[in-house]
Amino acid sequence: WSIQSTLPPQSTIVPIICASDKTHLTNFSGDKYLWLLYMTIGNIDKELRREKSSLAWIYIGLLPVSIDASSSELNAKQVWHTAVYHILAPLRCMGPLNLPCSDQQIRRCYLILNGWVADFPEQCTVAFIQNSWCPICTVSKDNMEQASPLRLCMDGL
Repeated sequence: WSIQSTLPPQSTIVPIICASDKTHLTNFSGDKYLWLLYMTIGNIDKELRREKSSLAWIYIGLLPVSIDASSSELNAKQVWHTAVYHILAPLRCMGPLNLPCSDQQIRRCYLILNGWVADFPEQCTVAFIQNSWCPICTVSKDNMEQASPLRLCMDGL
């Protein structure tokens, strides 16, 4: 909310929420997986956003997952981040938009990436950390019972 107070009058934030899920496709022609990428906005009521029939989530990308023994976890996550970087590129280039709100007023809307919905393996990929690490703090897998400081951007792999 601190961002909202810095905006000009008649402006608002449109929080962008993304989601990803690694999905198993088939065993018949080798293990095949895909990353499904979705997007919604935080201005939609959460009860409505959770209903499958509301169509509040839109599909924004489909990334093939390569299962290659010679490929490292680091390389796979780098490829994922590069692909998502390009998929979300239009959001970075987009300035404020003049959009109608539910009160029939035109508001200047600023888009911000607000969150990423994912299960634990996807959280590790989004945080660019090893799968056995905590995506929130710097605790090692051998010392999970100890308190640890929060993870910073440069604390990845």
